[in-house]
Amino acid sequence: MFDEEQKRGALRILTGLLFLLPGLAVITNVAGFAGMLSGMGWPAATALAWIAVLVEVIGGLALVAGYQTKYASYGLFALLAVATIFVVIPTVGFDAVSLSNLFFHLIGLTVLCSFSSGDNNGAWSMQ
Repeated sequence: MFDEEQKRGALRILTGLLFLLPGLAVITNVAGFAGMLSGMGWPAATALAWIAVLVEVIGGLALVAGYQTKYASYGLFALLAVATIFVVIPTVGFDAVSLSNLFFHLIGLTVLCSFSSGDNNGAWSMQ
């Protein structure tokens, strides 16, 4: 039904949307995100919030478009790794919601690793 090129392209686009859409939602309230980071003790929370949102939006757009996916995946991987280590893991409990949140972050990290080679971005790619 779908060849490998189309499957990889669909995975790339969906992964990009999983970063782009929340990034666009947060960009409407960066101050709230910065407040959350400040409450967690992060220094320069406003600057970090803007960096995180821009990485999320620009990286998500790049994945959706299939443009420079290798470099986009590096930035998104770093962002997701920091979020997983410093936000998700310290707050994880033994309930289904917390564990599924951690599980989905780990899946995201794994999927981003698959785009880091930049060799085959799948169908509908700009490269």
